[in-house]
Amino acid sequence: MKVLRVIEKFIRAVSILDGFIVVALMLMINADIILRALGKSITGGVEIATIVVPVIVFLGVGYTALKEMHIRVDIFKGWPYMDRVTNFLCIVTLAVIGYFCLVQGFQVKSLGTASTVLRIPRWPVVMVTAFGMFMVTLAMILNEIKAYSRLITSRKNRGPELSRESDAE
Repeated sequence: MKVLRVIEKFIRAVSILDGFIVVALMLMINADIILRALGKSITGGVEIATIVVPVIVFLGVGYTALKEMHIRVDIFKGWPYMDRVTNFLCIVTLAVIGYFCLVQGFQVKSLGTASTVLRIPRWPVVMVTAFGMFMVTLAMILNEIKAYSRLITSRKNRGPELSRESDAE
Protein backbone atom coordinates (compact mmCIF):
# COMPACT_ATOMS: atom_id res chain seq x y z
CA MET A 1 0.00 0.00 0.00
CA LYS A 2 3.05 2.25 0.30
CA VAL A 3 3.40 2.28 -3.48
CA LEU A 4 -0.22 3.44 -3.78
CA ARG A 5 0.46 6.40 -1.49
CA VAL A 6 3.56 7.33 -3.50
CA ILE A 7 1.55 7.27 -6.75
CA GLU A 8 -1.22 9.33 -5.13
CA LYS A 9 1.31 11.90 -3.88
CA PHE A 10 2.90 12.03 -7.35
CA ILE A 11 -0.48 12.73 -8.98
CA ARG A 12 -1.14 15.46 -6.41
CA ALA A 13 2.29 16.99 -7.04
CA VAL A 14 1.59 17.07 -10.77
CA SER A 15 -1.71 18.83 -10.08
CA ILE A 16 0.11 21.45 -8.00
CA LEU A 17 2.53 21.99 -10.90
CA ASP A 18 -0.52 22.27 -13.13
CA GLY A 19 -1.88 25.02 -10.90
CA PHE A 20 1.35 26.99 -11.24
CA ILE A 21 1.14 26.63 -15.03
CA VAL A 22 -2.43 27.98 -14.94
CA VAL A 23 -1.28 30.99 -12.90
CA ALA A 24 1.69 31.60 -15.26
CA LEU A 25 -0.61 31.44 -18.29
CA MET A 26 -3.07 33.80 -16.60
CA LEU A 27 -0.28 36.29 -15.86
CA MET A 28 1.03 36.07 -19.42
CA ILE A 29 -2.44 36.66 -20.89
CA ASN A 30 -3.04 39.63 -18.59
CA ALA A 31 0.37 41.08 -19.45
CA ASP A 32 -0.45 40.66 -23.14
CA ILE A 33 -3.77 42.48 -22.67
CA ILE A 34 -2.06 45.36 -20.86
CA LEU A 35 0.69 45.56 -23.48
CA ARG A 36 -1.86 45.58 -26.30
CA ALA A 37 -3.56 48.55 -24.64
CA LEU A 38 -0.15 50.27 -24.76
CA GLY A 39 0.29 49.43 -28.44
CA LYS A 40 2.64 46.46 -27.97
CA SER A 41 2.10 42.73 -27.66
CA ILE A 42 3.83 39.57 -26.53
CA THR A 43 5.19 37.93 -29.66
CA GLY A 44 3.56 34.51 -29.98
CA GLY A 45 1.31 35.06 -26.97
CA VAL A 46 -1.69 33.40 -28.61
CA GLU A 47 0.54 30.58 -29.82
CA ILE A 48 1.88 30.00 -26.30
CA ALA A 49 -1.66 29.97 -24.89
CA THR A 50 -2.89 27.44 -27.46
CA ILE A 51 0.07 25.18 -26.65
CA VAL A 52 -0.21 25.51 -22.87
CA VAL A 53 -3.98 24.90 -22.57
CA PRO A 54 -3.77 21.20 -23.58
CA VAL A 55 -0.87 20.80 -21.17
CA ILE A 56 -3.03 22.24 -18.38
CA VAL A 57 -5.93 19.94 -19.25
CA PHE A 58 -3.93 16.73 -19.48
CA LEU A 59 -1.86 17.40 -16.37
CA GLY A 60 -5.07 17.95 -14.42
CA VAL A 61 -7.09 14.91 -15.49
CA GLY A 62 -5.18 12.49 -13.26
CA TYR A 63 -6.07 14.42 -10.11
CA THR A 64 -9.65 14.80 -11.28
CA ALA A 65 -9.94 11.04 -11.68
CA LEU A 66 -8.17 10.41 -8.37
CA LYS A 67 -10.75 12.53 -6.55
CA GLU A 68 -13.54 11.01 -8.68
CA MET A 69 -14.65 14.46 -9.80
CA HIS A 70 -14.97 13.45 -13.44
CA ILE A 71 -18.23 13.13 -15.34
CA ARG A 72 -20.07 9.88 -14.72
CA VAL A 73 -22.97 8.31 -16.55
CA ASP A 74 -25.23 6.63 -14.00
CA ILE A 75 -27.37 4.68 -16.43
CA PHE A 76 -26.20 1.33 -15.01
CA LYS A 77 -25.90 2.50 -11.38
CA GLY A 78 -28.44 0.01 -10.01
CA TRP A 79 -26.72 -3.00 -11.56
CA PRO A 80 -24.39 -4.87 -9.19
CA TYR A 81 -20.68 -4.51 -10.00
CA MET A 82 -21.39 -2.37 -13.08
CA ASP A 83 -19.11 0.38 -11.71
CA ARG A 84 -16.27 -2.17 -11.61
CA VAL A 85 -16.96 -3.26 -15.20
CA THR A 86 -17.17 0.28 -16.59
CA ASN A 87 -14.07 1.36 -14.66
CA PHE A 88 -12.17 -1.64 -16.01
CA LEU A 89 -13.21 -0.72 -19.55
CA CYS A 90 -12.14 2.89 -18.91
CA ILE A 91 -8.76 1.77 -17.55
CA VAL A 92 -8.09 -0.36 -20.64
CA THR A 93 -9.33 2.35 -23.03
CA LEU A 94 -7.29 5.12 -21.40
CA ALA A 95 -4.15 2.96 -21.34
CA VAL A 96 -4.57 2.26 -25.06
CA ILE A 97 -5.14 5.97 -25.78
CA GLY A 98 -2.04 6.79 -23.73
CA TYR A 99 0.00 4.26 -25.69
CA PHE A 100 -1.11 5.66 -29.05
CA CYS A 101 -0.43 9.23 -27.86
CA LEU A 102 3.08 8.10 -26.92
CA VAL A 103 3.59 6.55 -30.36
CA GLN A 104 2.23 9.72 -31.97
CA GLY A 105 4.58 11.83 -29.83
CA PHE A 106 7.60 9.93 -31.13
CA GLN A 107 6.34 10.35 -34.70
CA VAL A 108 5.82 14.09 -34.24
CA LYS A 109 9.32 14.35 -32.73
CA SER A 110 10.88 12.54 -35.69
CA LEU A 111 9.07 14.87 -38.11
CA GLY A 112 10.31 17.95 -36.23
CA THR A 113 6.91 19.63 -36.26
CA ALA A 114 6.94 23.03 -34.56
CA SER A 115 4.68 26.03 -34.03
CA THR A 116 4.55 28.73 -36.65
CA VAL A 117 5.80 31.90 -34.94
CA LEU A 118 8.05 30.79 -32.09
CA ARG A 119 9.01 27.40 -33.58
CA ILE A 120 8.08 25.59 -30.34
CA PRO A 121 8.32 21.83 -30.89
CA ARG A 122 4.92 20.07 -30.85
CA TRP A 123 6.08 16.69 -29.56
CA PRO A 124 6.29 17.66 -25.85
CA VAL A 125 2.59 18.58 -25.88
CA VAL A 126 1.71 15.19 -27.38
CA MET A 127 3.91 13.49 -24.76
CA VAL A 128 2.13 15.41 -22.00
CA THR A 129 -1.14 14.10 -23.44
CA ALA A 130 0.19 10.54 -23.18
CA PHE A 131 1.45 11.25 -19.66
CA GLY A 132 -1.97 12.59 -18.68
CA MET A 133 -3.70 9.49 -20.04
CA PHE A 134 -1.35 7.25 -18.06
CA MET A 135 -1.98 9.32 -14.92
CA VAL A 136 -5.74 8.93 -15.34
CA THR A 137 -5.21 5.20 -15.82
CA LEU A 138 -3.14 5.03 -12.62
CA ALA A 139 -5.68 7.10 -10.70
CA MET A 140 -8.52 4.83 -11.79
CA ILE A 141 -6.50 1.74 -10.85
CA LEU A 142 -5.88 3.32 -7.43
CA ASN A 143 -9.58 4.02 -7.02
CA GLU A 144 -10.41 0.43 -7.94
CA ILE A 145 -7.91 -0.91 -5.41
CA LYS A 146 -9.44 1.35 -2.75
CA ALA A 147 -12.97 0.22 -3.66
CA TYR A 148 -11.93 -3.42 -3.51
CA SER A 149 -10.24 -2.97 -0.12
CA ARG A 150 -13.38 -1.19 1.21
CA LEU A 151 -15.46 -4.13 -0.01
CA ILE A 152 -13.17 -6.64 1.72
CA THR A 153 -13.16 -4.58 4.94
CA SER A 154 -16.96 -4.26 4.98
CA ARG A 155 -17.37 -8.00 4.46
CA LYS A 156 -14.93 -8.75 7.28
CA ASN A 157 -16.78 -6.37 9.60
CA ARG A 158 -20.18 -7.90 8.86
CA GLY A 159 -19.21 -11.30 10.16
CA PRO A 160 -20.21 -14.70 8.75
CA GLU A 161 -23.82 -14.68 10.03
CA LEU A 162 -24.70 -11.27 8.63
CA SER A 163 -22.94 -12.06 5.41
CA ARG A 164 -25.09 -15.15 4.82
CA GLU A 165 -28.30 -13.28 5.69
CA SER A 166 -27.57 -10.46 3.23
CA ASP A 167 -26.64 -12.99 0.54
CA ALA A 168 -30.01 -14.73 1.02
CA GLU A 169 -31.89 -11.46 0.46
